[in-house]
Amino acid sequence: MKKHSLIYTGILACLFVSLFTKDFVLILFGLGVGAAAGFCIEYTGVKIIRLWSYKEGFPVQTIVRGWGETGAIAVIASQWIAIPGIALLVGLLFPLVVFELPNIRNNGWSYRAPSWLVVIGWVITIFLFQSTAKVIVLLSERGF
Repeated sequence: MKKHSLIYTGILACLFVSLFTKDFVLILFGLGVGAAAGFCIEYTGVKIIRLWSYKEGFPVQTIVRGWGETGAIAVIASQWIAIPGIALLVGLLFPLVVFELPNIRNNGWSYRAPSWLVVIGWVITIFLFQSTAKVIVLLSERGF
């Protein structure tokens, strides 16, 4: 499997599923917000605070695609999964599976911060994405 095929497959799956629903624009919006927020998180963490570093430079395309997909999945989970705990679990597991598991295998980046700070950062990031997704869904229900 190619390096980024999982990310491409996930994005295509999100968009394909959304084509059969009225939520296409909503999921596309989640994709865009996720990409923008993820880029800001990555840029701040790598370039400004220097909490982690990439082995091969700053991979902008991979970052934007991966976090965009995370935003879309967060919107899908918030809207389609009625049980909030399950939606949170999907939102928690998805970025960890897409980002951290491949990193364990190929060491694409390394953390400069202690492990406890990495865990706190992931928890904050996941809650940020889940909260943003809920706001997007609420705005859409009110006619946005």
